[in-house]
Amino acid sequence: GIWKNISVSDVDGSDLTPIYTSSVTGNRTLFATWSPSGSSVSFVEMPGLVANGWFGGSVWGNYAIKAVDVSVSSGVVFSSNTRTIYSVTTADQKKILSQAWSPATSGSGAGKIAFLVVTSTQSSIYLIPATGGTPTLIYSVYNTDNRIGGNSITWSSDASKIAFVQGSGTTVADSNMVCSIKIIDLSGSV
Repeated sequence: GIWKNISVSDVDGSDLTPIYTSSVTGNRTLFATWSPSGSSVSFVEMPGLVANGWFGGSVWGNYAIKAVDVSVSSGVVFSSNTRTIYSVTTADQKKILSQAWSPATSGSGAGKIAFLVVTSTQSSIYLIPATGGTPTLIYSVYNTDNRIGGNSITWSSDASKIAFVQGSGTTVADSNMVCSIKIIDLSGSV
C-alpha cells in the first residue's frame, strides 16, 4: 500500500531500498528523519487516512514513533533493531502527527525527538529521549482557536530551538485562518 514503507536510496534516487514495512494493513509510515549519526531513522506509523484527514478525522490511537537502525556493507543496505520509542492506543484518544529527531550530538537537545500530539481539544509539542521513556510537554494550544501544523516541526541546527507552523482560526478549512511560524526554546518559551 501507499506510504507503507520507509526506504533509503542513493543521493541520485537510485537503489531505493525499504528499511521498514508496516505489518498492519492500511497503516502509513511518514515524517522520517535521520539520527545525527546517520545510523538510525525515526518515523511515525499511523492508521490509514480517514475522512477529514488525520488532524480532523476520528481515528484515535494506534499511532507510534518508531526507529530502525540502518547500515551499509559492501554497497548493500541492512536494517535492524526496529523499536517503538513512544505509542498511543485508542484508549488514549490521541494522535501523533509528526516527529523530528534532534540534529545535536551534545547540549540540551541531544538525543531527543520532538513530536506533535493532537487530542480533541489540544495540539501539543513534546520531547522524548530517542531511546524512549516519558515525554515532556513543552508547548500546547487549544484547538478551538489554534492548531499546530501536522508536518511542520523542525529543529534549529544547534538543537536549542524548535520551529513549527501554528494556525489561528476555528477550523483547518477556515478561509480566515492565519498561519505563523513559531519558534520556541526547549522549555517552550516563544
